[in-house]
Order: sequence, then structure tokens, then C-alpha cells
Amino acid sequence: MLFKGRLFLKQFIPNKRHRFGIKIFVLCDCETGYVLDFHVYTGSSINIEEHNLGKSGDFIATLISPYLNKGHRLFVDNWYTSPVLFSWLYNRATNACGTVRRTRKEMPKMEERLKKGELTFRTSKELISIKWCDKREVWMLSTFHEPGFVKTGKIDRITGV
Repeated sequence: MLFKGRLFLKQFIPNKRHRFGIKIFVLCDCETGYVLDFHVYTGSSINIEEHNLGKSGDFIATLISPYLNKGHRLFVDNWYTSPVLFSWLYNRATNACGTVRRTRKEMPKMEERLKKGELTFRTSKELISIKWCDKREVWMLSTFHEPGFVKTGKIDRITGV
């Protein structure tokens, strides 16, 4: 959240458009857009539950704790996505999906060079890791998807397909 005044908890994030602001972690309902819970980041001494999932995983575990074991699905971006967190959520009857950094700890190795429109995947009992190539390689981790593409009916403006 953009903020220009003086505040001790103001954060500097160099790769964002608004580099100075207040960091807020928000849990939202994707159908209604309602905010279910949020935490304002006030530094390393923030009051979150320790689950040994890393800092980002502990934030998720704290926010979603009232909604565990109810069969919900959680969608997150690549800062939160990790195999350890997704396994932890899966064991608590909560599915999760999100893009992931290929260098994230415990990610499977997928060294294949892909052409545009191709995909490869690795799977375990509870997780699937998918890598596909669009304009560049995209990595995804999920506990409830299957590998493959679905026709959307949209046409690529460049190729016409």
C-alpha cells in the first residue's frame, strides 16, 4: 500500500512501482473479493505463529488457520509458494496452487528445454510441479490440478492461433 508520510513500519521494496509503503498480507475470498483477514507487517518481530515453514509459509499458516480442514483452495503468488507449505496445507485438507520460483528449495529438477506450447511435469503423492513455455518458462505447483492444457477459445494476436 503506497504511503509517503513518516512511519516506523514503512517498507522499501526496490522492484515495485511505489517503492515505499506499508506491507500488508491479506487473505481474500476470490469470488466476492471480501477481505477475510490481514496482517500489517511491522518488521521481523511481527506476531505470527511458528510452523517452521519459512517466513512466507508462516504468514500463510497464520492467516489461513481458521479455514483449515474445510476443503478450501488457496491461490498464492511465487513469494509464498513452496513444496513444504503445500504439503503442510494438503495434510490439513486444504488444497493450494501457485506459480513458483524454479530455484525454490525442494523443487524437482526439470532441465528440459521447452518450445512454446510444450509442458513437462513431475508428480508425487500429493504435489504436482508443472513447467510450461509461453513467452518464457513458467513454473507452477499445485495439490489439485492435473497436467495439461485447456482450450480457452482466445486467439493469440501475434500468431493467430
